[in-house]
Amino acid sequence: MLDYKFGAYRVADPADNVQLSIYALLISRDDEGIEEVTVQILSPHFDFEPFKYSRAELNQLYQSVLIVLGSLSDPGEPVPGAHCQFCPARLICSAARNEAETATLAKAIEPPLGEGASNLLTQIRRAQSLFKEIEAHYKRLLEPEPGAVPGWGLVPGNVIRSIEDPIKAFEHLVELFSLQEFLACCSLSVPELERSWARKRGVPANQTNESFKRFLGNLLVEKRNAPSLKAI
Repeated sequence: MLDYKFGAYRVADPADNVQLSIYALLISRDDEGIEEVTVQILSPHFDFEPFKYSRAELNQLYQSVLIVLGSLSDPGEPVPGAHCQFCPARLICSAARNEAETATLAKAIEPPLGEGASNLLTQIRRAQSLFKEIEAHYKRLLEPEPGAVPGWGLVPGNVIRSIEDPIKAFEHLVELFSLQEFLACCSLSVPELERSWARKRGVPANQTNESFKRFLGNLLVEKRNAPSLKAI
């Protein structure tokens, strides 16, 4: 699924992007054989790390959406929960603000253990999401009005250099570089190569990862990032 955008400001990273999570959920509900969905933002202005949803996470998202939809007929008093990530009213929600206040650093000077630790981490995670949305709000405000927030402004991001046509680049450098030397300077996109290989071999999407891994054998080196803290 592709969704073209034309904005120049930085949006939420794939791991925190509500719109991408909904897209991943829709794709997963279309085919129960899908075990994971990877979401990514391709931007000429910013670098984003892709995020991978497991089937368990997608099922949890689905249950959260059901809760939100079920509350529309009888909303009652707002209650913070996993459904908060899908709520467009987080910035004005008194329950979300109150929960963020209870999860301040002052309340975590002596971090609790057991169930109290679980509750505190859950509150902190939702508070972080709220704070990110507040920051995004002010970024959008500062774009047309640079002086809207005294002492704060939008600082230009780092310049990302890239070569979109490696073949033409090699033609410019062929007198100085052999093909092997040129390839040694290139960064290979494993996901892109994997998708192209699957298309040429006619491998189904839900089998691509393992099939490609078996095909390349020891040539494919996998390294796991440092563990991240999340609810399980």
